[in-house]
Amino acid sequence: MQQRQGLGDQIQRYVDESHMHAQDANPAQDRALMVMEPEVAGTGDLQLAPVKASKLASQANGFRNDQARVDFTLGIVAKAEAGTLVNSRVVAETPTTKIAGTVIAVGDSEFAVIWDDKTASVERKGDYELVFSN
Repeated sequence: MQQRQGLGDQIQRYVDESHMHAQDANPAQDRALMVMEPEVAGTGDLQLAPVKASKLASQANGFRNDQARVDFTLGIVAKAEAGTLVNSRVVAETPTTKIAGTVIAVGDSEFAVIWDDKTASVERKGDYELVFSN
């Protein structure tokens, strides 16, 4: 009986501790951490011009100024006033394939894309030409 009571106490402590953290926020469910969502666009911290300029400059570092190959078109079309490359359009055209997508994250030497066919990939910056539009 004493062992049963001891096991019962341990189980109860486990249940109490797990319920204690059940209402904690789960960062994996926060869409705004990974991509720029409409609810964060235009907030005060994104309106600071010097921050925007330095962020855009750091994100743009590593992209090409020309096409890597004559028979391939790999490029990103971005708007400088956006202050970020996130949500910029990506185009990849080869002799057999043509697809477009949207940038969802930018790193030091790579960026993540969600393609229009609902697939995702991580691409190297050095393979893509960066073009700014008005």
